[in-house]
Amino acid sequence: MARRSILSAAERDELLDIFLAQCRWTRVYFRWRPNVPDEGDNHLVELAITGGAQAIVTRNL
Repeated sequence: MARRSILSAAERDELLDIFLAQCRWTRVYFRWRPNVPDEGDNHLVELAITGGAQAIVTRNL
């Protein structure tokens, strides 16, 4: 992925630093399995609920 990026390594590092500065660690202390149609997506929904996410952004069809 880095080879196809239009950003330099330094720019990618800076972008990641900016992104991480906006993130917060959230302990997942329970298992709420929503049973979505794709079983492989259940953990993502669980994390979004536990973390209080306002949105889930994905390219997964």
